[in-house]
Amino acid sequence: MTTIVTRTGKGSPLTHVEVDTNFTNLNTAKLEAGAIALGSAAAPSISFTGDTNTGIYSPGADQVAISTNGTGRLFVDASGNVGIASGAIQSLGVNYSTLEIKGKSGGFGGGIILSPSDAATASAVWYYDGNCNFGSINSVPIVFLASGTERARLTSAGLFGLGTSSPGYLVTAATSADGVDGVSVESPSVNGIIRLRADGTNGNAIRVGGLGAQANTLRFLVASDAERMRIDSSGRLLVGGSTDSGGALLQVFDDRIRIGTAKTPASATATGTTGEIAWDANYIYVCTATNIWKRVAISTW
Repeated sequence: MTTIVTRTGKGSPLTHVEVDTNFTNLNTAKLEAGAIALGSAAAPSISFTGDTNTGIYSPGADQVAISTNGTGRLFVDASGNVGIASGAIQSLGVNYSTLEIKGKSGGFGGGIILSPSDAATASAVWYYDGNCNFGSINSVPIVFLASGTERARLTSAGLFGLGTSSPGYLVTAATSADGVDGVSVESPSVNGIIRLRADGTNGNAIRVGGLGAQANTLRFLVASDAERMRIDSSGRLLVGGSTDSGGALLQVFDDRIRIGTAKTPASATATGTTGEIAWDANYIYVCTATNIWKRVAISTW
């Protein structure tokens, strides 16, 4: 062990540094100031015996880095931004974050893997391969929390649940504990739309609201967004048309309607509700009051 004693100026305290001849041990009692070379990833300024390409170096002014096996792995720049496996922190040219991770090519390279202490259980992974990928790498669900409470879940089978941890369909929205339910797709000036389809076409859709005559309506669309039925702002059901005519609650814009099954009331006082209409081969029946039926004969021509 060699002891080096120095004084920085008259009246200043003595400073001694003990260094062994192989530089494997450095004991500093007091070091007022000092500097070492910047070094490089392949030859860091501070390295280890028998492993000279692993250590600490500075890639430039106001920067510090750590290298292993001659390659920079961890970088801190003058603003305190941290880069992992990325020599160009904030390489996008915009200050998006204080942490940037540049991944390896292939597999899950490019990302973060979060695992519990039990390595045999599932891990979460977030990586970039031209797409931004986030998910689990084992057969476990992805759970979304807000205020520490589960709000949504994507199961390993690809079923998505809102307000439920046991979705039974591709998308399941369940009533929450505070009574809020359903799915809202609305905008002040653009029709909200819920689309249901099984192929690449526009498919079938339910459109909510809109401008002008479309305001406060619920429209049902099929065959490349052709409207087939709507409920208007007054609660009228319009089938095959979109404009009220006469004010009736049910309006069918076609030349006929069909009641598919015949019914013959047992008598003029058979059980019935006011407004019911029935038919058989000989009569048309109308229930004009509770349990009161009237009929009119029909014939061929």
